[in-house]
Amino acid sequence: MPKTWYSQPAYANKEGKVILFVQSAAKFKTRYCTLGFSEDAPLDDGEMWPTSFAVTADGRGGEEDRRPDRARRRLVVDVALSRWHDGGMSIIVTPEPGEATGEVAEIYAEDIADMGYVPSHTRAMATNPEAYRAWENLIGAIARPMDKRRYELITLAAAGALRSKACRLAHGKKSLKFISENELVRIARDYHDAGLSAAEVAMMEFAEKLSTDSAEMTDADSTTLREHGFTDREIVDIALAAAARNYYSRALHALGVEVDVPSGLSEPLRSALVDTL
Repeated sequence: MPKTWYSQPAYANKEGKVILFVQSAAKFKTRYCTLGFSEDAPLDDGEMWPTSFAVTADGRGGEEDRRPDRARRRLVVDVALSRWHDGGMSIIVTPEPGEATGEVAEIYAEDIADMGYVPSHTRAMATNPEAYRAWENLIGAIARPMDKRRYELITLAAAGALRSKACRLAHGKKSLKFISENELVRIARDYHDAGLSAAEVAMMEFAEKLSTDSAEMTDADSTTLREHGFTDREIVDIALAAAARNYYSRALHALGVEVDVPSGLSEPLRSALVDTL
């Protein structure tokens, strides 16, 4: 499963142990990117075998090696490289938690206290700590007065429309505080067929349209929400919550930030959150 290792893309086995990791040339100031395997990777091949590969292009060419385990190793490398070239690894160099100073160190410390680690998205966005704090203040002002279930449903809808795996996974984990896992799996797969109220479906549709075709929205879209019982303040809050998610998710996409898989997510829920994107 996807994971990060010192803020770089990695893959872990079913026990959660990292078996493959990427070392960025930009981050580590080396001539080439390195794909490395840990001692937990099942690569044993006689008395000696490679544990890392240098990558200067996409790594998919070259003469085929006919050793029995080569195909399996090649598949693992290809999966990692696909993630790398599809925006799975950012060129933004961020400090490790023990190296961060000032406001960045404070931001990191807050995430460590809350989650036990610093997610890749925090590392990237905290590169501009003033903007990060402004984001926290903005999203807090939007979310605090809202019903928490409603806020998470809007966020999941917007993140889904944006195809943001990072935000779907992060808020899938947060949503478990307000939505049961069984219901959340159904919502993630198809919220139209998840037993939601007509009002909840309407606000999620509104968030999706804002995230994919906002220029075509008219008063009719807001009127639909009003017809489902939402007040003017609630309509504005729905729009702001979805728009704020657009800001954050699009920034993560643009910066190629790695996708972290939060601990504690079951495989059925993780699959439902991202496999449909």
